[in-house]
Amino acid sequence: HGATRLEAKDSNALSTNLEEFAAKVMGAPFHLIAHSLGAVPALELASVVLPASVTLIAPAGLGLKLDREFIFGMADPTSVDQVRHLLLHLTDRPSGLSDAAIKGLYDELAKGRLKALAASLFDDLGQTQDIKPVLENIASKIPVRVLIGHRDRIIDWQDACDLPGNVAVHHFSNGGHLLHWDQPKEVLKILLQGVHDEQNS
Repeated sequence: HGATRLEAKDSNALSTNLEEFAAKVMGAPFHLIAHSLGAVPALELASVVLPASVTLIAPAGLGLKLDREFIFGMADPTSVDQVRHLLLHLTDRPSGLSDAAIKGLYDELAKGRLKALAASLFDDLGQTQDIKPVLENIASKIPVRVLIGHRDRIIDWQDACDLPGNVAVHHFSNGGHLLHWDQPKEVLKILLQGVHDEQNS
């Protein structure tokens, strides 16, 4: 999630300066890839600066389900062991992180920078994000892909079944929320094929 030290009070703040950053770093038309809650700022950016394509991996905001235990636990962890346990929610494989890496993650998360953001993601019904309208609008203009794992414990993969027909949905029966970690070769193949197709269209 980068080296930022900024605090985002809600998901809208995740898009702060993103357009300027994209113009400076990426310049010409680019392929935009986002994961989980990153779908929210990615689609905000795509609405302003239309990229060559958008690919969302396990995006938040497709339905009401979002793993509260994981979100609030990672936003305000009480111990290194809790972080180690919560990381099991992310993948269908061992995380591969060393004890030192998990301790470093805990030290950063324990600063509480994500607490306000986590609280903004829920109301009494479930998650407050709804990316479907903007996703459908963008898909009417450029190629859009959604990659979803059927062993995802953070979101409900079945919410992707309600997406419009102009969104290409790729289902992975053996993949969790970190689908690109669980099935790296298969995910990369889809990404590269999409770039190749659009360059030749």
